[in-house]
Formats: sequence, structure tokens, C-alpha cells
Amino acid sequence: MPITVCETMRLARYSYMNPSRAKSSAERDGFDNVVFLSKNGTQCLCVEKDGEFACAFRGTDYNIQEWISNVDAKRIDNQFGPGALHRGFSNELEVIWPEVSKYVGNEKHVHMIGHSKGGALANIAALRMLYDHINEITLWTFGSPRCMSAKAAAEIELHCRVIRVVNFADPVTWFPRGWWGFKHAGNALYFRGWNQKMIEGPPYAMVWWDAISELAKNIGCWRKLMRKYHLMSHYMLKIIHHLER
Repeated sequence: MPITVCETMRLARYSYMNPSRAKSSAERDGFDNVVFLSKNGTQCLCVEKDGEFACAFRGTDYNIQEWISNVDAKRIDNQFGPGALHRGFSNELEVIWPEVSKYVGNEKHVHMIGHSKGGALANIAALRMLYDHINEITLWTFGSPRCMSAKAAAEIELHCRVIRVVNFADPVTWFPRGWWGFKHAGNALYFRGWNQKMIEGPPYAMVWWDAISELAKNIGCWRKLMRKYHLMSHYMLKIIHHLER
């Protein structure tokens, strides 16, 4: 049975746990060959199920080096195809990629998963997979920042299945700004109010209006916006609520 959206959400959440708890949680969910990788602050959870491979990258933790990487938004050439990448996120992936690549076998389908910064790492990892001639890739991101140029994003859109989930007024998804030369890959699956339908590819004006209205309500309360709209647990609640409607 293929890996489902609920399973990808749980893997994204497990990537924030300590290694032993993450591994036991994934094994309890029926995943095989579970490996938790951690190097210099970059972490991911690798699993297999029914011939499919999945890798869930953790978002930002309370680590000063990670925050430095987050704001290191200089564009560098994409070594794995056209376009450019966010230098900080690209460097973080390079730290752990040799370990991840050891566990990608001959699976017919690969899932790259991540929440927040983990979504940015998953995007760049998908490019690496394409470069390594793995052609059946699904990219799942929840509240991901932008991390690549339009040309690099077009490669992902052309060759990968992209599920990019954005919660109403999640501030992380606004950065780095488009006029800095960065773009999201794939149309957003956009959640507004609890009782409103999910919107695929929301109008730009709607996203801006939501962002401005929430900022106006929460001036000086960036942490409140993050808690209210960015936490992985909040994404899970919104998606489960949508699926159960």
C-alpha cells in the first residue's frame, strides 16, 4: 500500500523527536528499516514501506548554527541542474546527504518530506534525487520557506509530484521573498478557516490579504503567529479536519 498523506505528516512530526522515540514511533506505524540520521544539527528520519523509501527532514531547532543557515539567503548555483539554491539550506543538506544516500536503494518510489526548514531541505533533496536518476519522486512539504530560483523550481514541477501544504497566514512560507530571486515549487494546497475548503493554487491577492490582516491583528507578536499557524501539530489538525469533512 503506498505511503499516505497521514503517514507523511506523522513522519514529519517524528523527525523532531529524539532518535529512540522517533524510531519506535515509525516502527509502530509499520515502517521498516527505520534509521534516524543526525549530523551537525541536521536531522532526518529514513524509512521503507512496501518497496517505497521516505526521508523526513526536521525543521529548525533551538540551535544558533541552524538559525544562521536559515538567514544565509545568498543564491548559489544549483550543481544538480538549472537555476540557483539558497546557500544556507543547501549547505545543511550537504552535511547529511552522504548518509541519506546510503539508504536509498532500488525503491521504485521515493518520498522527500519536511516541515518548515525541513521542507526546504526536502526540496533540494528532490533535486539531488533527480540528478541521481531517480525518477519517481513525491515531494511533501508543510509550511516550507522558499529555497530555490524559478528555474530550479520548474525542474521539480516537471519531474516530481509536489504536495505543498500552506496553513493560513503561516509567516515562514512568506520568506525568502520572491523579489530576492526565490520561488516555491508547486501550487499551494492552502488552508484558511477550519470550516472552509482547501484551495489549490490560491489567488495571490487572497494570500496577501490573509497575511496583512493577520499581521495587523498580531503586531509585535511574531511568536503568536508562529504558534498559531506554523507548528507541525497545527498542520496535522487542519489536514485531518479536512480529510474527515
